[in-house]
Amino acid sequence: MRTLNRAAFHLILRLGSRRLTGAQIDAVYREYTPAARATVLRLYRATDPADFQNWERRFLECAADVPVRVLWGRHDPFIEAQFAERFGARSVRILEDCGHWVPLEAAVECAREVVELCFPTSRYTQGGISMESEAPKTN
Repeated sequence: MRTLNRAAFHLILRLGSRRLTGAQIDAVYREYTPAARATVLRLYRATDPADFQNWERRFLECAADVPVRVLWGRHDPFIEAQFAERFGARSVRILEDCGHWVPLEAAVECAREVVELCFPTSRYTQGGISMESEAPKTN
């Protein structure tokens, strides 16, 4: 992870998604600084699977009290789509053309889903306004 060069980074991200463009992968690589790589490596090495034993029960308790929507890529090679159902979400949407990196692969769709979940009466979810051409205005 720490010594990952641009070519290897491209290969790894492509494993997770066949939809990512070279430009998207390059943009992520530019932000993946040596400090970020070292941090990710420390996180992976420090992760103890035993820490996750009570994760599902606790997460389901939280999900019962707040709206949860799961967006999952059908072609995720790392975590099968069947796991999307385990989150106790009110809605699960499997994106047929996506892999592991759903927010990069379908950014507009993800944004639309977030707006719809958080602001169900917004003019962006009710009026057919294209999120590609107009972003929400802030006051």
